[in-house]
Amino acid sequence: MKIIIPFLLVFTILACSQPKNKTKGPIAPALKRVTQLQEANNIKKANWLLDSLIYMAPDSAEPYFRLAHSKTIHQPDLFKIMTLLDSCLKREPNHSKALYLKSQGLMFMGKFDQALQVENQLLMKYPNQPQLILDRLSTYLFNGDFETAINESPSLIDKYSNILEIERIHRVSIYSKYFLGKYEKALEELETYKAKGYQADDIFIMINNKQYKHKDFAKGNNVGNTPCSLNQLNSMFPEN
Repeated sequence: MKIIIPFLLVFTILACSQPKNKTKGPIAPALKRVTQLQEANNIKKANWLLDSLIYMAPDSAEPYFRLAHSKTIHQPDLFKIMTLLDSCLKREPNHSKALYLKSQGLMFMGKFDQALQVENQLLMKYPNQPQLILDRLSTYLFNGDFETAINESPSLIDKYSNILEIERIHRVSIYSKYFLGKYEKALEELETYKAKGYQADDIFIMINNKQYKHKDFAKGNNVGNTPCSLNQLNSMFPEN
C-alpha cells in the first residue's frame, strides 16, 4: 500500500487538471511537492515522484529536466542525465535550464565544440548572462579557440568584481597564450595576475617547463564546474 499511495496522489493531481494540456501547468502541484521533498532531503521519494510524473504525463518536459537536475546533485550518472535532458528538449527544444545542463554535460564528455554551440544558442537569448559568458570563455580554451579566448578576456576582466571570476578570466587567457606558444605574453599577464594577489606557482612552473599539452588539459574531468542549484538556474533562466 505504501507504494500505491504516492502513485494515486500523482494520478489525482493530473486527473483534476486539464488532461490535454501538455505544459507543466497541470503538474505544477506535484512539482511543488517534489521541491518540498528535495528541501527536506528526501531525494529518493522526490525522484520516485518525478519518475511517476514522467509515466503519467510523458509529454511534459519539466519532469525530465527536474529528474536530470536532481541526478546532477545527488546521483551523478552522466548517461542517464543526458538521456533525460534529451527527452526534455525533444518536448521543449528551448528549455533554457535543460540546455544549460546539457552544455555542462557535453563539457564533461569532452564534446567541447557541441557545448559551445549550446552556449551560443543560450547567449542569443541571454546575451548579458554573466555565468554563460564566463562558461563560453572557458569553453573556447577547452575547444582550442585560443585566439578568441585571448581577444575576449581583456574586455571581461573589468566587468566582473568577484575574485574567483576575475581569476578564471586571467587563467583562461594565460593558458590560451601558453598553448599558442606565446610564452612571453603568458608570463607578462602572469605578473599582472600575481600583482592582484593571486597564487600562480602552478602556472609559472607550467610555462617554464613548456611540457604541458592541450590534449592532456582538455579533458572532461578538468572542467571543474560545480553543479548549479535549482534556485541558481531559476535565477539565470527565469522563463521556464
